[in-house]
Amino acid sequence: MIGLFCVGAIFLLLYYILFLNHNYFVKRGVPHHKAVPILAWNDDDLAAQCTVFLFAGFETVATLTSFMAHELAINSTVQAKLRAEVDATGAKLNGRRPTYEIIQEMTYLDMVVTETLRKWPPVPFLDRRCTKPYLLEDLDGSSVQLQPGDSIWIPTTAIMRNPKYFPQPEKFDPERFSVENRGTIDPNAFISFGVGPRNCIGSRFALMETKTTFFYLLSRFTIESGPKTQHPLEIKTSSITMQAKNGFWVRFRKRS
Repeated sequence: MIGLFCVGAIFLLLYYILFLNHNYFVKRGVPHHKAVPILAWNDDDLAAQCTVFLFAGFETVATLTSFMAHELAINSTVQAKLRAEVDATGAKLNGRRPTYEIIQEMTYLDMVVTETLRKWPPVPFLDRRCTKPYLLEDLDGSSVQLQPGDSIWIPTTAIMRNPKYFPQPEKFDPERFSVENRGTIDPNAFISFGVGPRNCIGSRFALMETKTTFFYLLSRFTIESGPKTQHPLEIKTSSITMQAKNGFWVRFRKRS
């Protein structure tokens, strides 16, 4: 049922983009009766967009949940605080299913997910295409002249592990993203979903999936490390996405 809902939502989104909002495929500022399409879409393009949305979304969410489960297993204090919030929310629901609005109110859950994305971004780089000449200069005086059409890779992991932006970057610390501390963070330094008009179209979907998954998990289980749990994690260097070299090993202990 959830899968059918997701597929339906994707097709509705694409229908809106392609057929209801002409700004996406005609030049802005041109009257509608004089508009000339700048992009022709066919059934293959439509199917390709849906496929990318599904596969890119599910693979990255699986990676995010794996790293978050690992961090909760080895950071028992963080897990205990998050479990307390889950229990308080569950008591408020009184047997009802959580809604989107209820999940959004769980501030510490959001802090934990955001810190996981900061420390372990599922995609360790962003790719962009240069649209105008730009001189990229470094502090040591070196420079690179970019030209329109050049492909650029932006290292998300390196930026979000930079102590200039995130002190003690190797430490898993959800308090970085508390209401009090968020204002001190450079918004261009947290780029797990990209930044600007071309950021990830599925970010809200991914966050909703992850938060709901851990709401149900922690309401029923505690997550513990086991004999196969590797810490610190060794990252698989042959993967284009962030993956643990030896996989993820945690224990789920049923709560009484």
